[in-house]
Amino acid sequence: MAADPIIYCLEQLTDYREFEKLCCALLASQAYYPQIDPIGGTDDGGRDAIVRNDESSGTIAFAFTVRKDWLTKLKSDSKRLNETQNKLDKLVFVCTSQLNAKEKDEAFGYIDGTYGWHLDLFDQARLRAFLVQPGCTLIESHPSIFTPCFFAPPATTKRYFAQQYLDQYASLFQTVASSTENLAVEINREMYKWIGWVVRNAKTVELTCYDATTLNALTSLHNALAKIYGVISDEHYISPSPDSWRMKFNNRERSDINVQAVLAAKKVEILPYLEEFRVALKDFAELSKDSPSAPASW
Repeated sequence: MAADPIIYCLEQLTDYREFEKLCCALLASQAYYPQIDPIGGTDDGGRDAIVRNDESSGTIAFAFTVRKDWLTKLKSDSKRLNETQNKLDKLVFVCTSQLNAKEKDEAFGYIDGTYGWHLDLFDQARLRAFLVQPGCTLIESHPSIFTPCFFAPPATTKRYFAQQYLDQYASLFQTVASSTENLAVEINREMYKWIGWVVRNAKTVELTCYDATTLNALTSLHNALAKIYGVISDEHYISPSPDSWRMKFNNRERSDINVQAVLAAKKVEILPYLEEFRVALKDFAELSKDSPSAPASW
């Protein structure tokens, strides 16, 4: 057995579907590729490439393999991509092999020289470097890859994830939790954008959380916030000027809509969602209540 249990587990890995899940979670958690998500593949010991569009990097393809002949897999995947994709800017290739400098140079040279794409290459050593970062829970959450008896997961894993997330959005969550039904008709402009950001990126965050208890609490929190965002997101919200601090419901009388009825209905509609959010926030905060940095107000 290799002296390093992470290296040993990666070297013994043959289940490419589990490896795909690990890769997607790792790449998403590092914020390199937040739009990545698992899709189906073929039983070839590796993965069919996954294609995603990214505003900053153009069209990106992802390919994962647990095969020892990683270079052969790299060449076959890139050939297939070149045949099926009209335009590709980057290939992200992840393998479980340990690559030396010469092998990496060969891979970079082949992809650039043959197709003109940028190659982002993850090998065994690079994977390990991410897996041992403080706060990373991917080893614990993938027991089919990383044999549990080889590792001693910290008792504070659940607390750490919940605490870190609460710390990141403490101001927003506390403001939403303390809001009244008036949130349905008038909202701080930056708060509106912030809620939208959290809702749009909820699935990416959930992809990095594999502890069942924490994930269930996190999903409930996101779902409640999404319902609130749905109430305050329609065509009748206006911002009077670019410099305005608020967004409010356009309450000018119109022939096509009973404005006062809509305002009243929205205030009623948002109330149960606000209560649902408060309950979800309290449940999620329970996971970090023993943490020294958890706000007392949770």
